[in-house]
Amino acid sequence: MLAHISAGQDAQAKGNIEGAVGEFTQAILLDPKYAPAYSFRASANQAKGDLNDALADANQLLTIDPQNANGFCQRGYLKQQNKDDDGAIADFTNALAINPKSVLAYCNRALAEQNNSSLDTALADYNQALNLDPNIGLAYYNRGLIKEQRGDLDGCIDDSTKAIEISPGDAQAYYNRGVALQARGNNDAAANDLRKFAEMAPKNAYADYAHLYLWVIVSKQDRKVEANQELSNCLAQVWNAEPAQLPSKIAAFLLDRVSENDLLALATSTDPKKNQGQHCEVYYFDGIKKMLSGNKTGAIDCFHQCLNTGQKDFCEYILAAAELQTLGAA
Repeated sequence: MLAHISAGQDAQAKGNIEGAVGEFTQAILLDPKYAPAYSFRASANQAKGDLNDALADANQLLTIDPQNANGFCQRGYLKQQNKDDDGAIADFTNALAINPKSVLAYCNRALAEQNNSSLDTALADYNQALNLDPNIGLAYYNRGLIKEQRGDLDGCIDDSTKAIEISPGDAQAYYNRGVALQARGNNDAAANDLRKFAEMAPKNAYADYAHLYLWVIVSKQDRKVEANQELSNCLAQVWNAEPAQLPSKIAAFLLDRVSENDLLALATSTDPKKNQGQHCEVYYFDGIKKMLSGNKTGAIDCFHQCLNTGQKDFCEYILAAAELQTLGAA
């Protein structure tokens, strides 16, 4: 039986997922009560993309060994992958009842809580995870996101910096720190981070937004011609979104190729959540363009409209709030 477990692990390590599932199945047939075999097969089924089979294995594991904290963590993670955040939270809570020092359970429960917009409990869990192990870059990164949404820009910058120190290859941390620095008015440092992110992850969907924010930074430094040229080059050479998609239309709007009315019309969607999110983005950039043209009243109105969408987890919401503070209209 153990020989099948070893063969399955070897097959999975070599990318032979079907072979791994077969070996773990053979082990289970030989000893149906051997709980670790179900954990191994669940992992292989997950790698195969068979979440239902993986969950069935995790359920069986916990039936055999109901005090297995790692088993609850594994099933909780599978539920997260299956968009069942409530179920995941319950499993991670059970894991912590068995093992109160499980850093993995705290981090994963925090992420599920974050997805559920339960930011207070998520923040407490990230704090606890980092108390147990202060070298988890992902926990700093995610905690920084929560702080950014709450307007604690300095806290976001500190946590993002820590995440970068621990995981220098974490491009997303540069993006989040760049946005926070921009909102704080530290434009040179923000530009450095946003450029770094775009260089590290040029195919990331957020790379287009990094270029849009760079246009804002450079334009505010009275270098509008340079900003336009750089954005035009990006559209022609490294842009990810299709021409009809909103990031492309925002870029065209900033370059005076799309009118304000047309952009607002493009932001409208029959999906309420999408409609709010797209208007959050558009109102921010519309406000920036009005501000740069000297229309302070129009800019303030647009920034307020951005905040009225309630999309607190959008970078544009955070940046619009910062602009209103700068303009004395918060």
